[in-house]
Amino acid sequence: MYVVAVVIAAALLSLYLLRFPSPIRVPTHEIIPLLLILGIASLVTELRVITTPAGDQRTIVSAMFIASILLLGATLTLPTIVVATVGSHLILRRPGVKAVFNVAQYILTTGVASGLYEATAIALGGGPAPGFNTLAGGCALVVLALSYFVINSGLVAAVIALSQGRPLLYVWNLANLEMLAQYAAMVVVGIIIAMLWETAPWSLVLVAVILVGVYVSFSLAESLQTTQRDLLRRMDELQRRTAELSLLNEITGALARAADPSHLWGVIYEQAGRVFDTRCFCILLRDEGSDAFRLAFGRLSGSPLTAPADEPEAPKTPRLARVREPVLVTGAEARAIVEELPVAATPEHIEAALAVPLTASERTVGMIVVAADQPEAYTEDDLRILGVIADQAAVAIEKARLQKEAAETRALHHLNILKAEFVSTVSHELRSPLTPIMGFAELLTMIDTNTETVREMAGEILRQAQHMQRLVDDLLDVSHMEAGRLRLELIEIDLDPLLRRTVREFSRQSDRHQIIYHRLSPLPRVRGDAVRLRQVLDNLLTNAIKYSPDGGRIDVRAWCTEQEIAISVADQGIGLPPDKIGRLFEKFYRVDNALAHRVRGSGLGLAIVKHIVDAHGGRIWVESEPGQGSTFTFTVPILPPDERQPSLLTSTGGAGRGMDATQAGEERSHAEAYSAG
Repeated sequence: MYVVAVVIAAALLSLYLLRFPSPIRVPTHEIIPLLLILGIASLVTELRVITTPAGDQRTIVSAMFIASILLLGATLTLPTIVVATVGSHLILRRPGVKAVFNVAQYILTTGVASGLYEATAIALGGGPAPGFNTLAGGCALVVLALSYFVINSGLVAAVIALSQGRPLLYVWNLANLEMLAQYAAMVVVGIIIAMLWETAPWSLVLVAVILVGVYVSFSLAESLQTTQRDLLRRMDELQRRTAELSLLNEITGALARAADPSHLWGVIYEQAGRVFDTRCFCILLRDEGSDAFRLAFGRLSGSPLTAPADEPEAPKTPRLARVREPVLVTGAEARAIVEELPVAATPEHIEAALAVPLTASERTVGMIVVAADQPEAYTEDDLRILGVIADQAAVAIEKARLQKEAAETRALHHLNILKAEFVSTVSHELRSPLTPIMGFAELLTMIDTNTETVREMAGEILRQAQHMQRLVDDLLDVSHMEAGRLRLELIEIDLDPLLRRTVREFSRQSDRHQIIYHRLSPLPRVRGDAVRLRQVLDNLLTNAIKYSPDGGRIDVRAWCTEQEIAISVADQGIGLPPDKIGRLFEKFYRVDNALAHRVRGSGLGLAIVKHIVDAHGGRIWVESEPGQGSTFTFTVPILPPDERQPSLLTSTGGAGRGMDATQAGEERSHAEAYSAG
């Protein structure tokens, strides 16, 4: 409404000036050249803004308007105002509304100031165009300067006061009196231009040179001042960064020396208090598996903050859980964050807060919350420094966690060693009574007696003792594997008779299964431990029989590739789920299904098989589908031709388990060993 009123008043004044033109001081033939000169000069001066040493931005376009008033009058000054104002706004792409208001502002200023100038000159007897060196002319010029200053600054102050909702006198205050000297200088420049035109019209070239010098001087002063301000700002920034680096260096050293978490929190609190307000200071740690935070350290005005006595199992901290980046909040939002802290006594009168997450390995492990009772207590620099402190704290927390895990790993390794030693001791202790038990049981089966019950009992004793021996042997093998003491007795062997003999023996053990051996290609000799390879075949065939409860066919295939012999055992049993195959060769692991619960086993057989195959330099894998059976395949490297010898090779390892498979005779029975006793 104010802008509209100013525009309407300027339009009415323009109509009045057109209806009653102001007197012109110059001859008629000089009007058009003077209009062109003043119009161009006004546009140029309006485009070139001068920054004063105080930082204010000014133009000297008012000097052009005053010269136009003195030479051409207010009426012919109107085109100069329109050209300078509208042209500069179009070139500088300023808002159109501002251009309209500035045109109206200058029209009112020049029109009213020109009218007061003429009225003062007429009242003092100098006429509407008095001489500049007369009393009437001098007084009129003073009135022109004062009225131009008051009207122009008053119109601008009013628009600022209305837009910002402030009192007019608050905006247009006594500080504006400093601008009076600038307006006076513009009047002087305008008078000089008018006097030069009256005495020597084309001497305005000298004025242009003077104005260019003024512009260059102010521009140089502006550049120097800008450079000085930038240098001071950079020096302040450098000093601040140096102090921050020193502080962070101290924090890093203190965190490295922190022996336990409570000491670590105290160091962070102490160092942060040197930088910003820590009236309320809390360090929260995140619960594993949830978004809730628990209080690890807290201070309120130097006194300890404690967690609530009836703290729930999972404190509700939704706002804190959503903080992913450092934030600075004030007012109600700051109070909402502080009210969510899991503390017994909530701080009051909070007006500002900083919340910075502790991030380690791309996960939030905790939060630092700092609060104060002053709205302007914190700045973006404080937030940045607290973020760096939080990064250092997160690194220290992660370091402590890794050290703890390393200690637990060392303790677990020690326990594993103790377990291996325990298994070894127990196995040896169990083996001693097993030998006479099995010997006597086997003797009972050989006694010529008519008591069938004795034979059955002796046979059961023998079977159970054999099972116990296999279990003890497996435990002993696992103990040797974990201790790195499982040795192989490597000799040059032929796998074909070993496979045939093994298949033949297992075929006699089960009437419900048909075990068939297929040699798909000639098998060259290999270097291996025959006893251990027989153990691999025994375990695989035993599993194939156990996990094929309905019987069926079991195929043992052997074939040769360029570098290794591959042997597979395929059954038609229950098969394995795909997600269970990956853990099949782990110690003590058994597939969790109904059949597994009915079949006896320790979960060690396949782990031992894999270790034996790996020790031979081979590979083992399984292919299976539920209900379609399983196929276990392992490989043994072929003995290079230049290493094959007609005679047996000497042993490269310790004693094997049980027998030398290249011997023609089978292992002596436990009864024979005991009888030879």
